[in-house]
Amino acid sequence: MLDISFDLNKIGNGVIAFDQETYMISRIDDAIQSYFRRYDHMGYELDNYFANTKKIRTNVSHQDKPNWFNQKGIPCSVLAPETNGWQTGRVKVKLQVTLEFYPDNPESFMEIPAEKDELHLENGSPLDDLRVMEEQ
Repeated sequence: MLDISFDLNKIGNGVIAFDQETYMISRIDDAIQSYFRRYDHMGYELDNYFANTKKIRTNVSHQDKPNWFNQKGIPCSVLAPETNGWQTGRVKVKLQVTLEFYPDNPESFMEIPAEKDELHLENGSPLDDLRVMEEQ
């Protein structure tokens, strides 16, 4: 069995329907991204996991622990062979979420018949009406 999926993040201008509700794919993607950004407690959990399970002590202050997953990051120093000694900076965990679609009929998912393709160019995209609705 061939496993075919499509990264819906790359089709951000498309729409997705759940039963009778229709949304821009970019709106679903934004909602998923904000879901993961709002959890400050993930930083506490990660630091506790390091300490209790992996015996890694970061000595990060209680106030800095949420910063594992945000723009601030965690203060640290890095030593690498190609650098001039220890380099101070900040480290952060960057999560990438991918919304995948598994079509029931993958052979026809990306095909547009030639006559429909010409019609799309003349009359705009069939998604234009949905995009206008979403923007309102």
